[in-house]
Amino acid sequence: MMSSEEALGNSPAARLRAWTPVFVAVVAALASDCGGDVSVNPSIAASRVIRMVPWVYMPSADMEISEENPFPREAIRLLAREWERLHPGVRIEFMVAAQEQSAYLTWVETQCRGGTIPEIIFYFPPGDKLANQAWVLPLDTFLEQPNKYVPGNRHWRDLIVPACLAPPWMAQDGHNYFIPVDIFMTSLFYNTAILEKAGVHLPIETWAEFMDAHRRIREAGYEPFWSRAMWSLWPRELMGQLMHDEPTFRRLDVLDPNGRIDPEENARGAYLDIIGIHESRFHEYLRLMKEWSRYWKTGFSFNKSPDSVNLFRAGRLGISWDGALNLSDYENDPYVTFDFELGWFPPMTKASSPFASARTPERIPVPGTCFYVTQSAVDNDLLEPVLDWLMFLTTPGNVAKLTQEETGIKIPPAILGAKVDPVLAPVLAQVTELTGILPIYWGLSPEAEDNFDRIFELYLMDELTLEQALARMAKWTDFGVREAIRDNQTLTNPEDRWDLSRW
Repeated sequence: MMSSEEALGNSPAARLRAWTPVFVAVVAALASDCGGDVSVNPSIAASRVIRMVPWVYMPSADMEISEENPFPREAIRLLAREWERLHPGVRIEFMVAAQEQSAYLTWVETQCRGGTIPEIIFYFPPGDKLANQAWVLPLDTFLEQPNKYVPGNRHWRDLIVPACLAPPWMAQDGHNYFIPVDIFMTSLFYNTAILEKAGVHLPIETWAEFMDAHRRIREAGYEPFWSRAMWSLWPRELMGQLMHDEPTFRRLDVLDPNGRIDPEENARGAYLDIIGIHESRFHEYLRLMKEWSRYWKTGFSFNKSPDSVNLFRAGRLGISWDGALNLSDYENDPYVTFDFELGWFPPMTKASSPFASARTPERIPVPGTCFYVTQSAVDNDLLEPVLDWLMFLTTPGNVAKLTQEETGIKIPPAILGAKVDPVLAPVLAQVTELTGILPIYWGLSPEAEDNFDRIFELYLMDELTLEQALARMAKWTDFGVREAIRDNQTLTNPEDRWDLSRW
């Protein structure tokens, strides 16, 4: 039976259906303008403003390099002016937003609820929370269209690094909701001076040697290891490889056997107890993380905000796990006077865990700065120019200008064929496809994941025993499974809903 909300046309699914005629019209308009013609388009020329949150690409007030602004940026402003000349009467306005993650997420939700959200925003993939409320638009239809600014291109999506649009980054309804302009990759940064004092030699061959290096660094008087993302998917994906469980992987990859665990397959696995907190591998993950946490920076916390002091930059941290984009930052920082090397995690052997796979973990690219098109683009009759601007922005040449700006931090681009600064060569040489990976299970729904994070932190700090932590996680496991299924079955279009009879 149709809910009262759907009957009134207010549900997310109903709003998506209402947008379908708009999508068809915009696709037709974009298609009619293809073929490499980048002349002035009068059809979208009217005094209108596209508001955009460019996030890390926010143009600086000025281009003077200073201690307060060591990496000034203006590329996106220059690109916007170039695009505006092709579309007289349409202007792009860049919006300043909070840079602290939790404050920004709150701001986005508040603006969406109030109907005042900018037409283009940055958000973290895959964007289920926004997609479930129909606050952002699915972009699959548009990604199948040619990007008219790239001669010969047949499908916009073909320009994008495939890993960015792979199933793990699709929303739970199976759609892609974002356009990535860069990729986020991580790396280990080794302070070689500290390692030398501690008697640690690179390369480190096994997880046992890696832990021994931590011990030696601490004994030498330094903090051994830290990453402010230890609460996140990073370690769960890493440990998922170090303790890869091929039989479980095969039991999950069945609805669409493609070498990846899709969102529906993940939900099915949790629903059928194929994966979850009952797994011995999950218990081993908690044990290994507690063992590792003894060597993390003193007084660590999972506040999900930038650290007030970057211990690696200060020369007090032996090993940092951070974004590869920090490479050009450290290379140009006059205060980083020590030598450092990039590295990656070694395989784990049975000497460290009976669940060890001896598999060398892959360094995986993930979507970095992702731009979402919001409900405001439809409400304000700006969908066509918004998509046109994003197509213009994501040509190989323009993304190179954006991500490799001379005065800015160099960031790996998400667009194939974009030229990159040589400083990124060591990182990009190790880009791999996201296949055959089974991350450690973690809650399934956003609220369940948040509660898993809090319980996990209390466990690592010895505020909870393993049994107490598992008991609390059990509650949120059940909640997360129910919530994921409910959201999919009630908040998405009927054609996008999981067929539970196949489970």
